Amino acid sequence: MKRRNFLKTAGIATAAAFSPNLATAKKGPGTRRLRGDANNPVSVEDIHRLRMSLVHEFERRGGSVERPLPMSDPGVEDGFDIVDYVVTLGPNGKPRQHIESVATGQSVENARARAANAQKRFEQSGKLSTQGDLSTQAISGWEYETSDEYYSENAPYGVIYSNYDWRKLKESNDDYDEDMHGFHQYSGMVPGTSKDGSEYDGSDWMNQVGWAYHDWNHGNASGRQLHSRGPVVQESPYNVSIGLPSFEFSYDFPSDTDIVEQGEPSEGQGEWKYDIWGYTNRHNPNEIEPGSTCRVDEKSSGTQLDIVRLKTKGQFQNDVTLNRVNWSCWMDTWWNFRGLRFSSRLRRSSDRLFCTPVPARGRPRTRRARRQPI
Repeated sequence: MKRRNFLKTAGIATAAAFSPNLATAKKGPGTRRLRGDANNPVSVEDIHRLRMSLVHEFERRGGSVERPLPMSDPGVEDGFDIVDYVVTLGPNGKPRQHIESVATGQSVENARARAANAQKRFEQSGKLSTQGDLSTQAISGWEYETSDEYYSENAPYGVIYSNYDWRKLKESNDDYDEDMHGFHQYSGMVPGTSKDGSEYDGSDWMNQVGWAYHDWNHGNASGRQLHSRGPVVQESPYNVSIGLPSFEFSYDFPSDTDIVEQGEPSEGQGEWKYDIWGYTNRHNPNEIEPGSTCRVDEKSSGTQLDIVRLKTKGQFQNDVTLNRVNWSCWMDTWWNFRGLRFSSRLRRSSDRLFCTPVPARGRPRTRRARRQPI
């Protein structure tokens, strides 16, 4: 399912009656869903705990999961809450996630529908010998790591999302003493006036401009060298060919959209600004698909190696008053070497997510009630 079509499923009802806490799928290799609300939002600590419990359950049942594990944590702006989370294990035993956040106090109906659809897709992919969606299609010389999805809704303005596919260059194709990681990002906006399943009554808000970011300097790996990125120039369709062997993909970007590459490659950053023009285009979903690869020094042990921050920022404009609103969402990707149950001492801000993984036995007590499976 293409990300640009995700809201076409917003009207799908939840397949089963879930409790306010944890819902357990009955099919597939293992899919779990965690639901929260403004009074008790899903925390990154909840995500760590549920994600690793699924991995350990898979291993207890005889499954084999190679280390390091690809992981990601969602960044949450002040004034937003994570209200739905779905995680599954692919055929390679590696986690794959879907995250939903909404502005505090707003309806979670659309978020619930998107998460329910993601759960169905994850369960269906688990029935196959290999996952059959776009994220796992082979790119010669590259190993598939994982794919994650993150949507952030703010009514009546719209929805933004930052999704990605993550691959690593196969050792047999890499003559260097570093690892090369490649990310294909899906960065998009859906306006409040969209007729694609997300319309809010009386909304006059439309897309205006978006930004996609690949911040390789966010991580803690040494020896970082941004190898390549794309698109650098605007073409339709454009083809991104990155690395040796080629990490490439192509797509037709939306008409009446100007894409400008603004990153600083010497500083390990990719940044793309996309200006959206035309009444029709501004009132419909828009998406761009940038990509980049980076070499980092190899690391085979430890606890955590931060890789890259993938971020989307969207700006919406009222087509009557011309007022503007913008906000961001992002995913921080990392490798988990030890495979422990992780907790986090978390501080949120509008810019950064601070997480310090610690072994479960050393987890400090908190006042929040732990979510229990049913």
